[in-house]
Amino acid sequence: MKKIQGANQEEKGVVLVISLLITVALLILITPFLFKLSGEYRNTDRTFKSLAALNLAEAGVERAIWELNYGDISTWSGDSTARTLTLSSVQTSEGDAVGDIVISISNPESSSPVVESTGKIPFRNSDTVDRILSVELTKEEPIFDNALFAGTGLNMSGNSFVDSFDS
Repeated sequence: MKKIQGANQEEKGVVLVISLLITVALLILITPFLFKLSGEYRNTDRTFKSLAALNLAEAGVERAIWELNYGDISTWSGDSTARTLTLSSVQTSEGDAVGDIVISISNPESSSPVVESTGKIPFRNSDTVDRILSVELTKEEPIFDNALFAGTGLNMSGNSFVDSFDS
């Protein structure tokens, strides 16, 4: 058996120690980067969930407007001065649960009700990311509520005023 010339046991141990020192130095340099990276991930995740909560809050405002125009808010909890509806576990079209919506309408019988909608998305542990939208609605008079239409003629009597386009 031949012995390798020039490489004794002490030199092999030095190479091992130097490689361990380089590895430790690199770990010390990389650790702050990893902490910053995990912080950036948490920040990005919170921003994403905040936008999703804002979308839920907007959906709540749209639901309140629809209910005021076409639906029946008397089934909502509360009284004639304030009504509240909670929609739990709102899902996407694929069936994934997104979050919750809490809709409150102050003075729903007035000509300018105030809708406050809160979108809630689960975050870490039991925390949630909440976004709140508050909108004051106004009831406009529809354009054609007092209009008259006729095919060939229209007989009017009394103290009437007619203002027509292209007469």
